[in-house]
Amino acid sequence: MFPSPSPAAPARAPRFLSVPAPRPQRHPVSGP
Repeated sequence: MFPSPSPAAPARAPRFLSVPAPRPQRHPVSGP
């Protein structure tokens, strides 16, 4: 989905995974 043509991509990946992780846990309504 998100191409990583630059070395900055992998640095943002862990940040995005760390943010959306606690969100779905606290907001189970957003899930399927």
